[in-house]
Amino acid sequence: MSELAKCPFCGSDKEPCLEHFDAGDYESRSVRYRCSECLSSEDYWSDNEEEAKNRWNTRPLESALRAEVDALREALTRIRTQFFADGDDEIIALQMQEIARAALKVEDE
Repeated sequence: MSELAKCPFCGSDKEPCLEHFDAGDYESRSVRYRCSECLSSEDYWSDNEEEAKNRWNTRPLESALRAEVDALREALTRIRTQFFADGDDEIIALQMQEIARAALKVEDE
């Protein structure tokens, strides 16, 4: 099930279990995913497997952090370009670049 993301709770990449809840009638059937490693699950039950998959894979905080890292990488590129383009002190530019790389944990390009 490569369509499913790692566990949002423990980070396990083991395939999560699909849980079923049946209140006795067809309309009350619900599903959700539960981590096979830490046994955590979403608080919400979904009407179908596709909805449960979307809930499991939705990570608003992770998405926001990725967007922030992308913006910081872009800023790093702009800073590097600006310093070298203006002919400013190359040592200062390299020091700033190293600080930014360390903060972003970026490997040398």
